[in-house]
Formats: sequence, structure tokens, C-alpha cells
Amino acid sequence: RPTRFSPSGEISALLLAALGLLAWALGGLDDAPVYGLTAAVTLTIGMLLNAALLPLVYRFGAERARILLLLVIGGAVLVVGTVIKAAGALPPGLFQLPLWAPAAVALIIGAALMVLSYFISLAIYNKKEV
Repeated sequence: RPTRFSPSGEISALLLAALGLLAWALGGLDDAPVYGLTAAVTLTIGMLLNAALLPLVYRFGAERARILLLLVIGGAVLVVGTVIKAAGALPPGLFQLPLWAPAAVALIIGAALMVLSYFISLAIYNKKEV
């Protein structure tokens, strides 16, 4: 049963956030909301990479999964870039939102994809003959 999880990216992002809060509390950080958004995006990217990699490793093995992860990331960037280009630009009201809103949405999406990835990995693992 797949239970091993390596949260190194998530721990790094949480450490980044904690150090940012400490720097802000000591008066050494001028733009705390931007720093918080950066920490949230970093954490989300770590979750997305783990969410994509975990099922690939269980299905194809570690060596092939690394190559497939590059294809998955490249495909995702291509799709997002195409959608943004087709729309003509980013939505005009996007930059009027408070910085916590996109950070919260990114973290929720990242967490949901991690849960989905776990169940996909579990299904793949249960189908394998060990």
C-alpha cells in the first residue's frame, strides 16, 4: 500500500513562510502579502509536482516516470499558455483581487490534486501483483 510521502518541497515552502513571518515581525520585510503569495505558489508547485509524479512512479517505475513527468509539465505549460493566448490576455479584474485570494485558490487546488493523486496511486498499486 503506498504510504511513503516525501514532503521536502512542502517543508521548504512552509519554512519559507515561517522565515518571512519572522522577518516581517522584526520589521525586515516591506511587502509581506507578496512574500506570502510567493510562499503559497512555491508550496502549490511542490504539491503539483508530487501529485503528477506519484501515480507515474507506481505505474511506470522511477526511470520512465521522470521522463513522463517532463512531458506532463511541458503539456500543462503548453495548455495554460494556449488558453491565455486564446483569451487574448489575463482577465482584467485578476490584479484587483487581494493577494490572499489567488494564494488560497492555488493551495486548495494543489491539496485537491494531491488527494486525487493518492487515490489514483492507490488504485494503480492495488492492481499490481507484488
